[in-house]
This record gives sequence, C-alpha cells and structure tokens, in this order.
Amino acid sequence: MPPPEGTKISPAAFRVLLVCICLLVSILFIQEMLTYTAGRWVAPLDDSYVSFQYARQLATGHPFQYNTGDPPSTGGTSLLYQLVLAAAYLVGFKGQGLVAFSYLFGVLTFVIATLYVFRLGVAFGGHRIGMAAGILFIANGAIAWGFFSGMEVGLYTLFVVGILATIAGSRGEIRWPVSFLACGLALTRPEGFFIVLLMVGALLWNHLFSRAPDVAAGPRRSTRALVWLAIPVAAGLATLALNLLLTGRLAPSSGQTKMIHQWVPPLESIRTSFQYLADVMKGIFAGSYPDNVAVGLLGEGVSTYFPPLTFLFFLLGIVFVLLHELTSKRAGWAVISALWLVGGIGLVAFTTARGFQRHRYILPYFPIILAFVPIGISWVARVLGERSGLRDYHIFWAVMSFFIFFSVCSIAPAISAHVAESGTSLIQYEAMAHWIDGNLPLGRAVAVVDVGILKYYGNRPIVDIVGLVSRPFMGAMTTGWGTVWEVFEHMPMKDRPAYLAIQDVAKVNFPGIDDLLRIWSTQVCVAGEPFHTHLALYRADWLNIGSGTMPLDPYISGEVEGLDLTDELDAAYLPSEAGHSYENYVTAPGTKFWTSLALLASPSHGDVPVADGGRYVWGAERFTMRTVPGRDLVLVTRVAARANLLTLVYGTLILRGLGSAEEEPIQVFVAGEKVGEWLPPRQAETWEERMVRIPGSMIDGEETTIELSGRFHSFHHWSFQ
Repeated sequence: MPPPEGTKISPAAFRVLLVCICLLVSILFIQEMLTYTAGRWVAPLDDSYVSFQYARQLATGHPFQYNTGDPPSTGGTSLLYQLVLAAAYLVGFKGQGLVAFSYLFGVLTFVIATLYVFRLGVAFGGHRIGMAAGILFIANGAIAWGFFSGMEVGLYTLFVVGILATIAGSRGEIRWPVSFLACGLALTRPEGFFIVLLMVGALLWNHLFSRAPDVAAGPRRSTRALVWLAIPVAAGLATLALNLLLTGRLAPSSGQTKMIHQWVPPLESIRTSFQYLADVMKGIFAGSYPDNVAVGLLGEGVSTYFPPLTFLFFLLGIVFVLLHELTSKRAGWAVISALWLVGGIGLVAFTTARGFQRHRYILPYFPIILAFVPIGISWVARVLGERSGLRDYHIFWAVMSFFIFFSVCSIAPAISAHVAESGTSLIQYEAMAHWIDGNLPLGRAVAVVDVGILKYYGNRPIVDIVGLVSRPFMGAMTTGWGTVWEVFEHMPMKDRPAYLAIQDVAKVNFPGIDDLLRIWSTQVCVAGEPFHTHLALYRADWLNIGSGTMPLDPYISGEVEGLDLTDELDAAYLPSEAGHSYENYVTAPGTKFWTSLALLASPSHGDVPVADGGRYVWGAERFTMRTVPGRDLVLVTRVAARANLLTLVYGTLILRGLGSAEEEPIQVFVAGEKVGEWLPPRQAETWEERMVRIPGSMIDGEETTIELSGRFHSFHHWSFQ
C-alpha cells in the first residue's frame, strides 16, 4: 500500500506549482540563449536544422527532398516532428521563426510531460510521490536540455511518460488515450515502434492470460481493446513501409549511416555495444560525473545527469511496484517501464552505441528512472519511520532534499552547455551559411559534413558526404574515403559540388579526411577568416576526376590495344563491387580496413596526379568479371606501393600508411587454379599496373570468377579480350 500523503495541499495547487517551476526553467534556458546570441533564435544542434529543412520542403510541396529535385530521403528521422514543424511553417513560422517555434513547442511539451510525470506518481503513491517525481523531472538539466534541443527529443519523452501515466491510471483497461499516445511514439522515432511493440505485447498478455477488465466486460469491449492496440502497430508499420518505398530500405537514411555494424566488424560491434551498456550504467545511472566515464562509440563524456544513489532508489522503487504487479499476475506500468528501459537502451546499444549530443538517444528514458526514485524513498522512509518513531513524511522529504539539491545543480551546467552549443551554431555555421548565401554563385552545390544550418540559411544545394540526406552517399563514408571519392567520380558533372565546407573538428572525428581535402586544394577562406570560426571552405578541383578510368601504363596500354574491354571493376565503388560479387577476405583477426584514397603521379599524365579509391587486401579478394567464353583474357590491375589507410584493430582506430609485402608475390587464380603472379609495386609516389594473361581454355562461361591472393593495395581491374 502507498504511504499516507502527509500534506493537505490540493492537487490543483501541486499542478500549478509544477507548471510554474517548469516555466521558470524554460525561461532560464531561452533567456540565456537569447542573451548569448544577441536576441537571435538559434538551436543548439546542427541536426535540428535538418528537421527544419525537411519541414520547409514538406510545407512548400517537396516532401522528403532535402534539396528540391533530390531523390527521396528520410534523413529527418522523425515523421511526426516534421509534420508539426511543417504546419508551423504554413501558418507563418519561417526562417528564424521556425527555430523560435521549436522553442515554444519545447516549452509546451515540457509542461505537458511534467503533468504526466506528476500523474504517474499520483497513480501509485499519491500526490506526495507525484510532486516529488515532478520536481526531479523538471530539475534534471539533461532532460530539460532535450526539450530545447530543437529535435524530437522532447516530443518522444512526452509520449513515453504520457503512455506510462495513462496505463498507470487506467487500472488495466486499454483505452483510446493509450492508443493515441502510442501512435505518436511510433511516428516520432524508429525505436519508438520497437518499444510500442513491447508495450503491446505486455498489454496483450494481460488481455489473453490475466483476465483484464476489458475481457471481463464482454466481447465488444474486448474487441475494441484489441483495435486500440492494433492502431499504433499499424502506424509503426506504415513508417517502415514509407522508408522502404522512398529509399528501398526499412531504416531511415539518417539511421543507416549511424549503424554500428557499418563501422566495425561483427565481434567488435558486439564488444562496443556491451561496453556502451556498462558505461551507461556506471557513468550515467550511477552518478559518476562529471566526465568520469566516456560513453558511446565516439567517447563523449558524462555530464551531471543523476544525483548519486539515484539508481539504488530506482531499483528499490521498481522492485516494490513490480512485486505488487506480479502478485496480481498483471503487467502494469512497472513491467512496461522495465521493458522499455532494457529494450530502449539496449536497442541504442546494439544499433548505434553512440553517446554524442548529450546522449539524446537515451534521454527520453531518463524520466522512467526518476519516476521510481520517490517510490523507493517512500518505502525506505516508511521502514525507518516505523523503527524510529519519526513521521515518514519528514524522512521522505529529508531524503528527497538531497536528490532535489543535486538535480538543481545539474540545471546550470545544462544551460551553459545549451548556450555554448547555440553560440557555436551562430558564430560558426550560421556565419558560414550567410557568407555562402551572399558570395557563392546561385545553384552551385556545396559538399558538407554537417548538413543542417548550411542548407537552411545557405540557400544552395547541399551534397552530404556523410550520407544522412544524400542517397548516393549512404554507406559511403562508413566504408572509407576512397568510396566517398568514387561516388563523386561517378556523379554526373552537373551534380558535383563546387565547394566543400568542413569544420576543423571533423578532421578529428573523421580520420583520413585530409586525403580528400588534398584534392580540394584551393581554400576560399581559411578557418577563422572571415567568420572567426573553425570552419573552412574549399573550392573543388575536379581536374583529377575520371582521369584514371583506363590503364595508365603506356606499355600495358600497348599490350591491350586492339582488344575489347569486356568488363571493369572499380574497387571501393560500392555499386561496381556489388555488380561483380566482390569479396575481400581479411586474414588479420579483429581488423577492418576502410577504403583508401590515393592521389599519385602517372607517367602518362605528366604533372597532373591521378586520384583513385581502392581497398587494402590482406588475404585475398575475389570478384566476377563478364567474359567471352573461349577467348584469351588479359587482366589488368592498378595497384599502389603505399597509401594512407584507416584501420580498425581490436577497436582502436589507426591511420597509417601500409605498404605491400616486400617479397611475397601476388597470386592470381581462376576456378581455384593458379594462372599467374606478379610482384607488389615498389614506387611509392606513382601508380603501377600489373597484367596477367589467362588462356581462353579457362574462360568457359559468360562470367569468370577471379581471385587475387596476398597483401597489396587494389584500386581497379580491367578485363580485355
């Protein structure tokens, strides 16, 4: 049984007080941001402007096109948030006004979520528990930051606490508010659909096996309850179908680039995922702050998220409620909360394992922790009160004051971080965007790593080399800079960017990008000028593009003169590799080699270097070429003696120049039979090409599988007959 209230304050007064505190925190966030930005509305994250841009495109009749005329993409991730922003755009919130709307919407969702948290506490422990949970929720700086991030974090959080509060107050009945809120959750983020399925599974268990009130009320009520559960499932399936229709994949385009398995080998991804879970537990939930534990794939540190001992009292609270539910053989809000914590955070761990941007992927689950803390404290207060003779009411608030104090201490760091991030957006990205808008020719595309603000205010076509919004680059950067270059090389000339804008920190976050920058050799403006920022703008030099599409060695060119080019494989270009069933067998355990980009001289091109993307082979590569049966085949392979190579060795990124083995020859096989070999190249500063003649007797079909075994840099293969 819940403890007595210990207070005579009316429920309405509790709600008014919580709303006032919530508005005070909101004013502090917004006022400090406006003060720092001289009255300009600025969101703290570049990703926020991705949502703004998609919403603007949707409102102006170009849905799911980041640039007008682009192939459809789903880089905005949150369908519902885009619809909300698009509606705001249509009623007049444009440009900077849409940013202002995101703050006002954040205040609204913050207030509603606070009332839901209060209702959640009241449903189990009365108004004292509700008030305590509401204060912990409002005073948590990380949670408040999420509502003013300009992202869908606040909306997602609202649906999480709203569903739990509605279920807690429904006494086991499945009603339309649960269905409505669950639909919103499924439409807000992809993982929302997953946790909706967990909720539906728990409620179905009640419906089928626990004699839920809806079943006891008769067939009509039971059928209606099943319909309410089916509606959010249908909404989630609709988002998957939309992704599949627009991009050919179930996951949104923004999520595909962030998938951990895209970056690291399978075993390493599993290790990283479990390390992420361990870091979240000891770094965030256990109160190890500030910055005692690095969390996530990019190693972002921990800020002030929870007071010390929070997780202990959470466990006491949730166990107390779980025992109550399990004895009644019914899955209630505690069971669903446990499923969501494990499932939601686990899903993040095993898909992205990233801790960047204030850990916004797991922020919406933090209120679940806080909702159970007052229940745990109440249980301890009751036990201590019975043994000491003190009123449990006084013990409860004495312990709560400790948690409230440390929670309030987290607000200032969160506001400071929010202000600093907003200032960075203003003095770096907005300044660059306005310079681009005022100085670069209309219609000239700009390649970027951060796609939000530069597009929203820059008013130029954007090419996203990360692949969040530009479909040709999906999966390119996670494969390597050689693949990024190959995508540029195969783009129509009219679509290639004329400039590249990149922040200095990207050189740290994306090792190896300097190889790409060497090709964009002309700086339009140096970092710090004229913006006093850490951004630099480069003019693209496409002189090297397409210069290596045919063999460069004059001797080999003479040898294949008069022969037909029957096929070619452009290593590191994913469509070409897929079309040739390309496989790269790495025999170095725990190692992943990203594709490399080399800019080397060629005797046939004079002083103009040739750029090409390729792969490092440490073991063997196998591929299939189109052939003419019975005719002799000349296989030409472009190689390099040395190239910068980004390598993952047991979770450690290493950028190094790897050369080929000095003496070991590269062996060539067809159908398992050796047909030739050649020595690795020796000239470090020039391209070299190797040739192997394969007799027609071994070419017995329209496709021939070839294998090259050894250690070497492979860039291009041609077959001549």
